Amino acid sequence: ISVGPFAQVNTGDSVQVDFVYLGGPDTPTLIKRAKTAQRAYNLNYLVPVPPPSPRFKAVVREGAVDYYWDDSPESFSDPTSPQPKDFEGYRVYAGDGRDSLHLVAQFDLAATPHDTTGFNTGLSPVKLDLPVTIDGVTYQYKYTLTSLRVGFKYFAAVTAYDLGTTEIESLESGRGQNEVMV
Repeated sequence: ISVGPFAQVNTGDSVQVDFVYLGGPDTPTLIKRAKTAQRAYNLNYLVPVPPPSPRFKAVVREGAVDYYWDDSPESFSDPTSPQPKDFEGYRVYAGDGRDSLHLVAQFDLAATPHDTTGFNTGLSPVKLDLPVTIDGVTYQYKYTLTSLRVGFKYFAAVTAYDLGTTEIESLESGRGQNEVMV
């Protein structure tokens, strides 16, 4: 690894150097990753982030789990995005192990410009007519997962994701941010 040349470096001077290590299966992937690294450098390492996961509550009932979540990710602003409020939708996950969550439903905005990522379902299928307050937290959305075996443990989570751009793919919050066992 080397750097330089530099116009003139005198004794006592310092030079700041940034390195990026890239890997990938093919040249197009390497080029894409190099452009992403250059963009991060150009923005002084202010990099895109997904909206945070919503506040989430799972309520168990006979053979089913009701997922409740709030709308807090919808007001999140990403300063690196051309459209700072680039929230797109929610993804609902379930699994029988902490590390084996599977996507069971997705709900996203359907109106322009939010019709380029996801299934364009709209949020109305899960939007509650009247918000529900549980343990002091108000939830605006509800999804019910049915046909579950009684007496077995399940893991559940709800994430939020954004639109993405031509340079950066859609980003999704982490499942572990609100994952619970029921």
